[in-house]
Amino acid sequence: MCAGGISPCMNDALEDLGIILPDNVIQSRITTITLQGSWKHIHLPVPNGRKMLSVYRGALPFGQHANHESFDSVLLNYATLHGAELIGQKINHAFHDDNGRPTLCYTDNDSEARLTADFVVFAC
Repeated sequence: MCAGGISPCMNDALEDLGIILPDNVIQSRITTITLQGSWKHIHLPVPNGRKMLSVYRGALPFGQHANHESFDSVLLNYATLHGAELIGQKINHAFHDDNGRPTLCYTDNDSEARLTADFVVFAC
């Protein structure tokens, strides 16, 4: 049940993009960050009017279920709604072509497919 932190700056960027995080993605709302030292702790409050969040990330271990969505799935849904293509296949080989563009080779319907793109995001 991995969690990730969304800084106030990142939260502002998400809101500027129109990405609203559902309540079931938010693990907790952070009001203070504590830096722990060997002899002293420093408490840094999140500035008034700013949001810092801890969010659920990725999927749970296989076979487990939870009552929350994940930050990763929210971003994936927004990306595909805005034109990104999701190819859920195992990458067999990745390289840069002669023009420096990333090229991915993967198996699709028992044959090898190849995708050359300007930008590739790997999630694993």
